[in-house]
Amino acid sequence: MKRTRPHRIKRKKPIFKRPVFWLVFFSLLLIITATYFLVFFGKIQIKEVNIYGNEKVPTEELKELVSEKIKQKFLFLDSQSIFLVNLARIKESILGQYPDVDSVEMKRILPSTLIVDVKEREPLAIFCNKTECFFIDKKGVAFEKIAGTVDGFSIVRQFEEKEIILGEEVVKKETMESISKILENFQEKLEIGVEEFNISSLTRLNVKTDENWQVYFDINSDIDLQITKLDLLLEKEISQSDREDLEYIDLRFKRVYYK
Repeated sequence: MKRTRPHRIKRKKPIFKRPVFWLVFFSLLLIITATYFLVFFGKIQIKEVNIYGNEKVPTEELKELVSEKIKQKFLFLDSQSIFLVNLARIKESILGQYPDVDSVEMKRILPSTLIVDVKEREPLAIFCNKTECFFIDKKGVAFEKIAGTVDGFSIVRQFEEKEIILGEEVVKKETMESISKILENFQEKLEIGVEEFNISSLTRLNVKTDENWQVYFDINSDIDLQITKLDLLLEKEISQSDREDLEYIDLRFKRVYYK
């Protein structure tokens, strides 16, 4: 008769004696510790917000806005961790609330300081429609409503009437680049004032000088070349005394016409 060997029951090791238990335990401990440090550790909570570059926008208003945006909830607890603050969200809020602001740069200074560097828009000209006038910058963005004309600034008008929303483009950026070049040339090289830029069509820009004559530009063609033609014409063919009877200079074609 074949003798059977007795079946031996192998005892299981307690879970805390298994290597995998301690691996999981220490991993969780590390995650909890790191989370606490990143979210709640006192020395990395934002305690100071420094604002730079602003002139028109009140510093205290900006600080109040930023202070509200750095507050966060994590597991129903408050945190102002410098590592978790959403800089893009703060930038978006500032740009959305203040049309005067052109750009915002932000930097974390460890352990607890936030730097907000604001660049405000600089007026290049005044945009006027039938009822209102606004300062616009070199990008064609309207950012401040004004009562009327201001000495030292040219007026920009255009054939297309549109609703003016502060902080949004009212004149195409490419057109404003042309206007900026023309204005600089008149003021710095020709030393002739410009009263008005009239975008009379999709292609035509009429420039009225303070000497009461006009220049017609094609804004879809090479503006630099047209400016060069204008400079040569005023230097070689049209003297300063001749400009008293001048009505217009048309630069839109290969040949320059004037009357």
